[in-house]
Amino acid sequence: EQANLLTKSYGEVAKKVPGDLAAVGETLGEINTRFGFTGSELEDCTEKFIKFADIAGVDAKTSVQTVSKAMAGAGVNAEDYADFLDKIAIAAQASGISADKLTENLTRYGAQMRAAGYDTSDTIAMLASWEKAGVNTETAITGIRKALANFGKDGKNAKEELSALIDEIKSAPDDTAAAQIALNAFGNKAGSELADDIRSGRFEFEAFTETIANSAGAVENTFNETQSGVDKIKLAAQSLRVTVGEAAGKLLDTIAPNLEEVISLFGAVVSGEEGAAEKLGEGVGNLLT
Repeated sequence: EQANLLTKSYGEVAKKVPGDLAAVGETLGEINTRFGFTGSELEDCTEKFIKFADIAGVDAKTSVQTVSKAMAGAGVNAEDYADFLDKIAIAAQASGISADKLTENLTRYGAQMRAAGYDTSDTIAMLASWEKAGVNTETAITGIRKALANFGKDGKNAKEELSALIDEIKSAPDDTAAAQIALNAFGNKAGSELADDIRSGRFEFEAFTETIANSAGAVENTFNETQSGVDKIKLAAQSLRVTVGEAAGKLLDTIAPNLEEVISLFGAVVSGEEGAAEKLGEGVGNLLT
């Protein structure tokens, strides 16, 4: 029965999003394993991940693996996957960092940032902003880890102390004084570099925080904006193949050359290629005879 339910869900998803059908099945199976979803919840999640992968230029199955790991590490509930994907997608678009790398960085450095008092949204904003500004994330985290150890010894509020420290470095009378403050707080390995990042404004991430706060619907909206007429034709053909099942699949294999020609000609019509409309009419006629 479980296998039949998964097969049904696979068919439903394959009618809604274009792409390699084997990849659809792999993504759906991975989501079922890692999130435990079934039925419409599984279908919605699979559709969202495939769209996310499409706009981010990443592999859908791999994204399920990296995202589920990052969510688990951050304590994000499985049901909140759509909100999480929207945040990663918008941050990746705004920063230029790949969605995979951003998610991996969140898994790798998230614990340190939570210890510093930053929530998941702030951490995504910070990591994306640093990447865009050219901050060495590993150096930054090394320095923050050192500062947190000192704050912990004194029983101080980590987030408040870190914010105060950054302000102190910003307002230092000169670069030498700023570097000395940073060296004392962040350690010899990271101090000088972080002092320069903070003084130059590269450490700021507030603008990204606002961007992420307005990320709801980012995956869906971006995906819809990038779908061309040719993409819609391909999805219609894919949906037909799934709907009518294996028998029609054999039929479609027979007419595949004509179908591919029609899809190609449709793109030519959209592009305004001379004579393409007439050829498209002939191709459709061949498809129907």
